[in-house]
Amino acid sequence: MLHEIGTEIQTTINGRLCPLPVVDGPEPTDTVTFARERIVLEYDPSGDSFAVPRAQRPNPSHRMTRLIGCKLTIYAQEVTPNAMAFEHRRRAEHILDQVLVALYEGAAQRANQLEIVRGAFVQPIDLAGSPVQGGAVYELYFKFGRAVFTQDFPGNIAPTGTVGPGGIGVVTVAKATRYRPGDSITVVPSDAETVG
Repeated sequence: MLHEIGTEIQTTINGRLCPLPVVDGPEPTDTVTFARERIVLEYDPSGDSFAVPRAQRPNPSHRMTRLIGCKLTIYAQEVTPNAMAFEHRRRAEHILDQVLVALYEGAAQRANQLEIVRGAFVQPIDLAGSPVQGGAVYELYFKFGRAVFTQDFPGNIAPTGTVGPGGIGVVTVAKATRYRPGDSITVVPSDAETVG
């Protein structure tokens, strides 16, 4: 699911002219330069949490919601010559705004739960000794809800049926009207009917 979320973020931010690629993490190598701007999406090593469903679905049966722990890292670099640290952070914050909007829109479209946990600028360990900070790194931790359904391993859910012709037959139909105080009551024989 995390790859699909990343693909949706990529499509949304690119549609708004944000040029950064969204890549699946964790990355195979450490950060050795700020020159490659990117957004890295990976599972939060601190794990997931679980919650009761906010709404019941009869079929498939929604048993619980898995809140997937996610970590998103933004590597940003202001390309202006001799850019100051605040300019790198400002670019990272602008990218963050684009990502947050994309996350909220994606969650709303999917009808999934989204919980922003925390975020902060960080210093990559492998760049800590650099005399000049040539960029900014921002880490965002969030949880994305995923429904856990009752189903077999191939993904089949409980069987369903169709009511009416060609499906489950309706034996009788009862007609009812609403009684309001002050109305007179008339008893009328029921018009029962049978449908195949």
